[in-house]
Amino acid sequence: MNVRYVVTRFPAWSETFVLGEMVDHARAGTDIGVLSLRPCSESVVQPAATRFVPRTTYAPALFNPVLLTLHALLLARQPREYVSMLAAVLRIRPFSALRTLKSLMVWWLSAWFIRAVREEHVTYLHAHFATYTALLARIVHAFTGVSYSFTAHAYDLYVDRSLLRLVAERAGTIITISRFNKELIESHLGDSWRGRVEVVRCGIDVSEFAYTPRAWGVRHDEPVRIVSVGRLSGIKGFPYLLGALAGLKQAGTRFHCRIVGDGPDRGRLESRARLLGLEHDVTFLGAIRQDEVRREMNDADLFVLACATDPKEGHDGIPVVFMEAMALGTPVVGTRLSGIPELVREGETGLLAAAESADSLRDSIQYACEHPEQMEAMRVRARRLIEEEFDIAKTAARLRALFRDAPALASLHTPSAIQDPVSPQP
Repeated sequence: MNVRYVVTRFPAWSETFVLGEMVDHARAGTDIGVLSLRPCSESVVQPAATRFVPRTTYAPALFNPVLLTLHALLLARQPREYVSMLAAVLRIRPFSALRTLKSLMVWWLSAWFIRAVREEHVTYLHAHFATYTALLARIVHAFTGVSYSFTAHAYDLYVDRSLLRLVAERAGTIITISRFNKELIESHLGDSWRGRVEVVRCGIDVSEFAYTPRAWGVRHDEPVRIVSVGRLSGIKGFPYLLGALAGLKQAGTRFHCRIVGDGPDRGRLESRARLLGLEHDVTFLGAIRQDEVRREMNDADLFVLACATDPKEGHDGIPVVFMEAMALGTPVVGTRLSGIPELVREGETGLLAAAESADSLRDSIQYACEHPEQMEAMRVRARRLIEEEFDIAKTAARLRALFRDAPALASLHTPSAIQDPVSPQP
């Protein structure tokens, strides 16, 4: 198969799961490339991504005169498809005026990608997120007939589902990362889609994560080494982590927490850490290379991520960093939110605190510090779960099987099959 992944930006440091799938597809002999709506703007790029950059088609500048010519050709050669698809985009019930504008921008840029798909003889498209990327795949399909699917994750389901109906309309299949998401999608699209949404976990290359065979336990003569990894924004819950750490310090627990990642909230979080008297107990490392992230997680006694709900960003699905820490054998503490309990299973593969509760998070961290035998058993079971359900070799192979079956499945999903939603927009 000649497959193109459709993404917002490539490479993207925060979307290692996309790169992991692409690497495994290439290893299996798939001709894999990328359609990217935006250029890379990352300061740190994973080495594995560089091999795909020459196989990436980037969107041109919005006012590139070639786009006008390409649209004129599409209208002249495929007037029915052109008018029908444009009307479908205009009929989208907007989540916001900005959403409508961005959807029209994707429509305008799509002519560039339609030409690329034809010239490169692409046979399949897969988009990550049921937003503009899936919309681009839907538009390209309308003009080229190339089958497509998409994976729904988090924001595209929890905050804004305004594009979900249109992008599902002709998809060979809808893929999502958790049973929690599957139920949400099926309730939104209606009974005709029940049983047709596939759960395929985001996976990691387990072979790259050496399990540390040490007997777990916090050394009494040293502070507990805590690490947290994520974009410094609302959905990662870093204010609650800092609150929990302040509570631990008040209780006399010695620790040092290293926070990996960058983002819009970094300045506020650093100020909050100082206000809580944690300036010597918390280190903000910023964005670092993937191998350095792995080293930080491997060296830690405990990995903690306090995922929370944010009014703008929604909340996480199942963060990949949990999988990475669990594969390495680092015990994890998370929160009871969306699909996270499907990975971090309370008392079995890790500990779960109440979301958005610094006190509950503090108690979970304290429990981990005081119960080494239980944490040792959890980390052993956690590694086993990653090997069984979250290994990229298994999840990517499942994706390829779905890609091959998608053309036949697409015939089942006609526009008339998409009913009015039974659940309201969030």
